Amino acid sequence: MQRQWQTLIEVSDSPDGYMGTEKKCIYGETVDALLAATRAYLQERKPLHFSNIGDHVAGRFQYYYSDGELLPDDLSDDGVEEVRGERPLSEGWWCKVQVAPPHSLYQYEYDGLSYIKNFEPAMQHFIRWAVIPGKGPDYQSKVLDEGACVCICSKESCASKMNMW
Repeated sequence: MQRQWQTLIEVSDSPDGYMGTEKKCIYGETVDALLAATRAYLQERKPLHFSNIGDHVAGRFQYYYSDGELLPDDLSDDGVEEVRGERPLSEGWWCKVQVAPPHSLYQYEYDGLSYIKNFEPAMQHFIRWAVIPGKGPDYQSKVLDEGACVCICSKESCASKMNMW
């Protein structure tokens, strides 16, 4: 398999990720293959917490499993006041979204916490909205249309220079 595309995700066996997270780079020959490989990895691994690494365009999406005892405070990053609450989160999956404010590449702001009942819909949401494809180590640019002229001159001028038409 060629590694044309890649994505980096974090997974953990603890719901809040505090027991340590593991970074996993997943590869695919096409973006669709990358998404399928990410889905297969999550289905096989079945982590209790997973997230994208985030960027200033997509934001950071973090998915947590609550057994009915996870407190909203447990989802705060490094003590930053974001998610607050006294009552435990209902059993099921939760998605915390953080977005980067304009002109800030690495600072995220809390944007919401959503309830997703089961693992499968949480994984589908992650695949649809959170996976950030990037060029992989085997990526090679390809000409999409060999007959396309990528210049500002007339086709006749290009044809005489390049013998294309």
